Amino acid sequence: MEPSAQTRPKASCIPLAVGEKANWLLVACSAATSGLAGFELGTRPLRIGRTPDMDVCLPLGSISKHHATITPQSMGLVIRDNGSTNGTFLNGVRATTDMLLREGDIVQFASEAFRLSRPLATSPMHTVETISGNLAMTLVHFDRLLNEPAVVPFYQSIVDLASAETQAYEVLARSSVQGLETPRAMFEAAEQLSLERELSTVMRREGSIIGSGIKGSPMLFLNTHPMEMADQKLIDSLHDLRRMLPVQPLTIEIHEHAITSLDQLRRFRAVLDELDMRLAYDDFGVGQARLVELSEVPPDVVKFDIQLIRNIDRAPPSRQRTLSQLVNLVKDLGVKTLAEGVETDAERLTCLELGFELGQGFYFSRPAPVASLESNH
Repeated sequence: MEPSAQTRPKASCIPLAVGEKANWLLVACSAATSGLAGFELGTRPLRIGRTPDMDVCLPLGSISKHHATITPQSMGLVIRDNGSTNGTFLNGVRATTDMLLREGDIVQFASEAFRLSRPLATSPMHTVETISGNLAMTLVHFDRLLNEPAVVPFYQSIVDLASAETQAYEVLARSSVQGLETPRAMFEAAEQLSLERELSTVMRREGSIIGSGIKGSPMLFLNTHPMEMADQKLIDSLHDLRRMLPVQPLTIEIHEHAITSLDQLRRFRAVLDELDMRLAYDDFGVGQARLVELSEVPPDVVKFDIQLIRNIDRAPPSRQRTLSQLVNLVKDLGVKTLAEGVETDAERLTCLELGFELGQGFYFSRPAPVASLESNH
């Protein structure tokens, strides 16, 4: 039986030579690897085993004396199992020959798992050991977030301003993972690991699948991350969604700052048309209003940012007139207008007077899990 995490011997590693640069970092994915958050790989081979003379010593009964070796070669890092009893695994596959490592790979020595990562930049305030420890914990939690998955979709209603009847739901997200409960915490962790696209994809997938059970199959508004717009994986993920949910009404939201060119936007719109999905511009009116894109590639919905809506009932007449003109300009293009962040009845009535057709905000509903909504289940 393996000793407990509290009593097992402490893992250790030989530091890099003076002046040797850390090109890679293996970060522990298991709290069981007591005392070793991660270790650096430079230009020399790295020997992993149970004995103290190893470059990385994992003093556990499941680890062989000379368990494995990682060697930098011209094509990259290569891992070799040295005939260990309990095996060396790459992404769950036992290594029976030399195997090439890539960033993000999970390397497992018996039961001890590590993820291959590029080293984070250090500063005078943070040592590599401190950053590695934080990154290790982030990796452990983030793997749960993506692979269980532990993303919990929440839904906020989008209503007709005149009737207050629900027309659609925006898919938002929370998490059951400690320390990653909020969207901000999740995306801060994703940024550390360069996994923003993967997190965004999981949020859309889980939100769509669970949301498809809402009674009446209302339109679901799905968010994208700005980094996804130039990535083919976004298109692939939308195709996957449509295959899973062939008749579910879906609207894809993009932030106006994510638009880099009209040609890119036209291509994206063509893909959505092919998939029978709608397009919404999110946070419209913050900073530069993208009027050229709006006229050249009109979306189905424009969501006016909360900063334009907050206290609009008490705003000077000149500001209200300007917003009304912008709303009417959008409507003249055949585009639905939505006021975000409506929190009072006075704001709702003013938005209605200014020409808005749809509204969203705490006045109508707070984000809630699907169990709180009337559903088919």
